[in-house]
Amino acid sequence: MGASIYYRGRLADPGRFQELRHDLLQFADRVKWEFLDLTGPDESQILEIILYPPGQCEPVFFLFDSEGRLHPAYQVDAGDEASWWCCVKTQYGPVEAHVRILELLRHIQQHYIPDLEVDSSLPIL
Repeated sequence: MGASIYYRGRLADPGRFQELRHDLLQFADRVKWEFLDLTGPDESQILEIILYPPGQCEPVFFLFDSEGRLHPAYQVDAGDEASWWCCVKTQYGPVEAHVRILELLRHIQQHYIPDLEVDSSLPIL
């Protein structure tokens, strides 16, 4: 099994979508990662941003519904919300990308999702 990061949670305040959107885009700009913002107009109640780390890392998905729930990108069956783990494989990318993703998730936990659960298969941080 390669290096991966698993994360799940729900926004404490879904009304802060645009603040989180701003932080995600600012992060991508700061670390010079490409991104795709599918969120839509400023009044959108759904947040959809994909970050593309360097190298062969998988994209990092931030897909939130109107209730602030974080959804996995490839969710085939909705199932129980407790099973909604997002995953990004960093095995084939630089270690720095793995560290940056963990830093970003820590920022999100501190400011937007206090109960964010993160599980990294690389004990870096």
